[in-house]
Amino acid sequence: MYKKYLWPISFFSLSLGIILSHILFLSFEIIFFCSFFLSFYFLILFVQSNRNIRLINFFIFLSFIFLAFWRYTLIPSSNLSSYNNQDLVIRGYICNNPTIKNNSQRFYLSVISVDDNFEISGKVLIFTNNYPLYNYGDVLSVSGLFSEGGVIDNFNYSLYLKRYGVSLVSYYPDIDNEVEVLNFNKFRNFFYNLQKSLGDVFDGNLSSSSSAMARAIFLGDKNYLEQSDRDNFSKVGLSHIVAISGMHIGLLSTLLLNSFLAIGFSRKKSFYLILTLLVLYLFLISFPPSAIRAVIMGSLTLLGSCLGRDGDSSNLLYFSGIVLLLINPLLILADLGFQLSFLAVLGIIHLKPRIDILFSKLKIYSTLKTSFDILSVSISAQVFTAPILIYNFHQFSFIAPISNLLVVWTLPFLLIFIILALIFYIFLPFLSSVIFLLVQLLSNYIYFIANLLK
Repeated sequence: MYKKYLWPISFFSLSLGIILSHILFLSFEIIFFCSFFLSFYFLILFVQSNRNIRLINFFIFLSFIFLAFWRYTLIPSSNLSSYNNQDLVIRGYICNNPTIKNNSQRFYLSVISVDDNFEISGKVLIFTNNYPLYNYGDVLSVSGLFSEGGVIDNFNYSLYLKRYGVSLVSYYPDIDNEVEVLNFNKFRNFFYNLQKSLGDVFDGNLSSSSSAMARAIFLGDKNYLEQSDRDNFSKVGLSHIVAISGMHIGLLSTLLLNSFLAIGFSRKKSFYLILTLLVLYLFLISFPPSAIRAVIMGSLTLLGSCLGRDGDSSNLLYFSGIVLLLINPLLILADLGFQLSFLAVLGIIHLKPRIDILFSKLKIYSTLKTSFDILSVSISAQVFTAPILIYNFHQFSFIAPISNLLVVWTLPFLLIFIILALIFYIFLPFLSSVIFLLVQLLSNYIYFIANLLK
């Protein structure tokens, strides 16, 4: 019986332990003493009640609380934090593809030295003018005021930056671009260059707004979307369209599986090929948590299918959540994408079947089943994500079911056309413009619906 609750208890106790560790700022010694005392007390209590299932569930709960405390103490603390609100000269190299947005350029700088002190390590975030353009791997000497992000409109920006391993931020410092060649990771460098090249292809064949959407949908880069467009998508409940989510990974997996099966691969070989391609795709899109979760769930589902075993979706969700929190505990504290993605899937798993039962009583259900499926998915996700949306953005989209009904059907076609356009661009460039035109039309339609319903 305890197996039914193993993964939910494990996930929620791990999350609780991380949150308590963050709020209470307890030392490991205090945490260990309190946990030992509580475990001893509850051990006596549950042994006396002679209820073994409760005892097992409790020890699962307690063990993951311990695990959370231990994992939180392992979060690396950069010595950069001691330089808060100081004028510094930081030398380092750009460790991501810089993005240009709202007439400014931003990038992460991996620190080599601080004021000629080479014993400092970590990352800083730099905001600067959009010209001159900087590139991944450029070695820079940056002079200016560096500070922690602080709290902005009740949003803990410092914690958000820490989630990415960033300790300090500087706005429009003086920058000197040095001429130096560093020995970079060629594998990672390949994907950064590939991401940049694909973005350039979108820019050269689509309007700026459509290119921004293609970047968001296929490359996971939302930095090129106008803030007004992002606000519109949020208002009408379409933010998930322009974020790499389970829907995107599921569609890609389905397309790949059908393609491999069509050319004669077995399901087992198809699984290994799909898993390899999805992992490579994660490198391309820089491992967003929602995509990692979707890849873990999708891979385990495909593996179960190959082995003739059906996996429980909720257990797969909790398991993937545990893996992600062990990799980065700050996701539960500072990553809204992770929180919203997890809650949305949780809603689809648990609430959608109940909504489907209500819809099935309608006479037109069998005729419009696909439309009702989209509505039930949208309603389920909206209900479960409502607390996060209301608390952080002070809004809730009542129009989301309608907007999703009008837009979600375009996503499979948009992904297919983007992939085909890129393939044609490489092998038959004179025909790629036709496919890019279809991408343009579908993205314009999505923008039109978002603006119409805002």
